[in-house]
Amino acid sequence: MAEHGHELHRRESHDGRFGAGFDDEIGVGGLGQIGIGLAAACVIAIVIVWLILRGGPESVEGAVETAPATAAEQALAPGPRLQTDPEGEYRQMRRELDEHIHGYGWVDEGTGVVYIPIERAIDLLLEQGVDGRAKTIDAGEAAAEGPGE
Repeated sequence: MAEHGHELHRRESHDGRFGAGFDDEIGVGGLGQIGIGLAAACVIAIVIVWLILRGGPESVEGAVETAPATAAEQALAPGPRLQTDPEGEYRQMRRELDEHIHGYGWVDEGTGVVYIPIERAIDLLLEQGVDGRAKTIDAGEAAAEGPGE
Protein backbone atom coordinates (compact mmCIF):
# COMPACT_ATOMS: atom_id res chain seq x y z
CA MET A 1 0.00 0.00 0.00
CA ALA A 2 2.86 2.32 0.72
CA GLU A 3 4.14 1.62 -2.76
CA HIS A 4 0.75 2.59 -4.12
CA GLY A 5 0.82 5.92 -2.17
CA HIS A 6 4.25 6.70 -3.60
CA GLU A 7 2.96 5.96 -7.08
CA LEU A 8 -0.01 8.26 -6.51
CA HIS A 9 2.28 11.10 -5.40
CA ARG A 10 4.42 10.67 -8.51
CA ARG A 11 1.37 10.95 -10.76
CA GLU A 12 0.17 14.15 -9.09
CA SER A 13 3.54 15.87 -9.38
CA HIS A 14 4.09 14.87 -13.01
CA ASP A 15 0.92 14.74 -15.02
CA GLY A 16 2.63 14.50 -18.43
CA ARG A 17 1.08 17.58 -20.00
CA PHE A 18 4.55 18.80 -21.14
CA GLY A 19 5.62 15.41 -22.48
CA ALA A 20 6.87 12.23 -20.91
CA GLY A 21 10.54 13.35 -20.80
CA PHE A 22 9.84 16.73 -19.20
CA ASP A 23 10.21 17.07 -15.45
CA ASP A 24 7.95 19.86 -14.22
CA GLU A 25 9.35 19.95 -10.68
CA ILE A 26 11.95 22.47 -9.52
CA GLY A 27 15.33 21.00 -8.70
CA VAL A 28 16.59 21.94 -5.26
CA GLY A 29 20.22 21.49 -6.34
CA GLY A 30 19.91 24.24 -8.99
CA LEU A 31 18.38 26.66 -6.52
CA GLY A 32 21.18 25.94 -4.07
CA GLN A 33 23.81 26.72 -6.71
CA ILE A 34 22.12 30.02 -7.55
CA GLY A 35 21.97 30.95 -3.87
CA ILE A 36 25.66 30.14 -3.35
CA GLY A 37 26.57 32.19 -6.44
CA LEU A 38 24.60 35.21 -5.21
CA ALA A 39 26.15 34.97 -1.75
CA ALA A 40 29.65 34.80 -3.26
CA ALA A 41 28.93 37.85 -5.46
CA CYS A 42 27.75 39.81 -2.40
CA VAL A 43 30.87 38.90 -0.43
CA ILE A 44 33.12 39.95 -3.33
CA ALA A 45 31.27 43.29 -3.66
CA ILE A 46 31.58 43.96 0.07
CA VAL A 47 35.31 43.20 -0.01
CA ILE A 48 35.84 45.55 -2.96
CA VAL A 49 33.95 48.39 -1.25
CA TRP A 50 35.89 47.78 1.97
CA LEU A 51 39.22 47.92 0.10
CA ILE A 52 38.24 51.20 -1.52
CA LEU A 53 37.04 52.83 1.68
CA ARG A 54 39.29 51.22 4.28
CA GLY A 55 41.26 54.42 4.80
CA GLY A 56 38.08 56.24 5.81
CA PRO A 57 36.90 59.69 4.80
CA GLU A 58 39.89 61.33 6.50
CA SER A 59 42.34 59.87 3.98
CA VAL A 60 40.19 60.99 1.07
CA GLU A 61 39.99 64.55 2.43
CA GLY A 62 43.74 64.66 2.98
CA ALA A 63 44.39 63.55 -0.58
CA VAL A 64 42.18 66.30 -1.92
CA GLU A 65 43.78 68.98 0.25
CA THR A 66 47.34 68.07 -0.68
CA ALA A 67 46.69 67.90 -4.44
CA PRO A 68 48.50 70.76 -6.20
CA ALA A 69 46.13 73.20 -7.83
CA THR A 70 47.02 74.87 -11.11
CA ALA A 71 46.35 78.53 -11.81
CA ALA A 72 43.49 77.58 -14.12
CA GLU A 73 41.88 75.52 -11.37
CA GLN A 74 42.25 78.38 -8.89
CA ALA A 75 40.64 80.97 -11.20
CA LEU A 76 36.95 81.36 -10.64
CA ALA A 77 34.59 80.89 -13.52
CA PRO A 78 32.90 84.09 -14.63
CA GLY A 79 29.35 84.57 -13.48
CA PRO A 80 26.38 84.67 -15.83
CA ARG A 81 26.06 87.80 -17.92
CA LEU A 82 22.55 88.94 -17.11
CA GLN A 83 20.79 91.88 -18.64
CA THR A 84 20.89 94.91 -16.40
CA ASP A 85 17.88 96.61 -18.04
CA PRO A 86 15.88 94.09 -20.10
CA GLU A 87 12.97 96.46 -20.81
CA GLY A 88 15.29 99.27 -21.93
CA GLU A 89 17.32 96.91 -24.11
CA TYR A 90 14.12 95.60 -25.69
CA ARG A 91 12.91 99.15 -26.43
CA GLN A 92 16.32 99.98 -27.98
CA MET A 93 16.18 96.85 -30.16
CA ARG A 94 12.62 97.68 -31.33
CA ARG A 95 13.68 101.27 -32.10
CA GLU A 96 16.58 100.02 -34.25
CA LEU A 97 14.35 97.53 -36.08
CA ASP A 98 11.71 100.19 -36.72
CA GLU A 99 14.37 102.54 -38.13
CA HIS A 100 15.58 99.76 -40.40
CA ILE A 101 12.07 98.82 -41.60
CA HIS A 102 10.94 102.41 -42.16
CA GLY A 103 14.21 103.96 -43.34
CA TYR A 104 16.71 103.86 -46.20
CA GLY A 105 20.24 102.47 -46.07
CA TRP A 106 22.90 100.35 -47.67
CA VAL A 107 22.94 96.56 -47.42
CA ASP A 108 26.04 96.33 -49.67
CA GLU A 109 27.26 99.61 -51.14
CA GLY A 110 29.75 97.85 -53.43
CA THR A 111 27.02 95.98 -55.29
CA GLY A 112 24.47 98.77 -54.96
CA VAL A 113 22.03 96.84 -52.77
CA VAL A 114 19.94 99.06 -50.51
CA TYR A 115 17.10 98.64 -48.08
CA ILE A 116 14.02 100.80 -48.32
CA PRO A 117 10.90 101.32 -46.21
CA ILE A 118 8.51 98.41 -46.39
CA GLU A 119 5.62 100.58 -47.60
CA ARG A 120 7.73 101.84 -50.51
CA ALA A 121 8.83 98.27 -51.33
CA ILE A 122 5.19 97.16 -51.48
CA ASP A 123 4.33 100.07 -53.81
CA LEU A 124 7.29 99.26 -56.10
CA LEU A 125 6.31 95.61 -56.20
CA LEU A 126 2.78 96.51 -57.21
CA GLU A 127 4.03 98.95 -59.87
CA GLN A 128 6.77 96.76 -61.36
CA GLY A 129 5.53 93.26 -60.65
CA VAL A 130 7.42 90.39 -59.13
CA ASP A 131 9.77 89.90 -62.07
CA GLY A 132 10.62 93.62 -62.29
CA ARG A 133 8.43 94.43 -65.33
CA ALA A 134 5.41 96.67 -65.04
CA LYS A 135 2.12 94.88 -65.40
CA THR A 136 -0.76 96.79 -66.84
CA ILE A 137 -4.03 95.00 -67.35
CA ASP A 138 -7.13 96.92 -68.19
CA ALA A 139 -10.52 95.91 -66.87
CA GLY A 140 -11.57 94.23 -70.16
CA GLU A 141 -8.56 91.90 -70.19
CA ALA A 142 -9.04 91.03 -66.50
CA ALA A 143 -12.67 90.09 -67.13
CA ALA A 144 -11.70 88.01 -70.19
CA GLU A 145 -9.01 86.07 -68.25
CA GLY A 146 -11.43 85.19 -65.48
CA PRO A 147 -10.82 84.89 -61.76
CA GLY A 148 -7.55 83.45 -60.53
CA GLU A 149 -5.61 83.81 -63.77
